[in-house]
Amino acid sequence: MTPEDFAERTVLNLPGEQNVALSAALLLLLTEVAIGLIPLIRDRCRKSSEEVSFMAQNPTWLEKRALARRVRREMGFREFRLHGGKVVDAILHTGAEATVEEVAALLDSV
Repeated sequence: MTPEDFAERTVLNLPGEQNVALSAALLLLLTEVAIGLIPLIRDRCRKSSEEVSFMAQNPTWLEKRALARRVRREMGFREFRLHGGKVVDAILHTGAEATVEEVAALLDSV
C-alpha cells in the first residue's frame, strides 16, 4: 500500500457529504498526513510491522492526539475545527482495517 492508496481508502471511510465530494485537495492532504506519520512511527517506535498493525487497531489516547495534531497542522485551525474530527476518525478506521502486509508495504514506501 502506498500513501496515495491509504489516502483513497481513507476518503472512502469519510462519513456523509464529504464522501461524495472527492476533491484533489483532500487526497493531497491525506497523503501528506500519511507521509508525515510514517517517519514518526518508524523513528519513534522501531517496532515490527505486526506491532505497528496492532497499534493501528488499538491506538492509545496519546497516539490519537498525535494524529490529530498532525492533521490540524496540515488542515489549518479553522478547517480542523469544522471537519477535523471526521478526518481523524476516517484515518483511524482505515488504519484499523489495514492488514500486516499492507502496513509493512506502507512503512517501506517512504
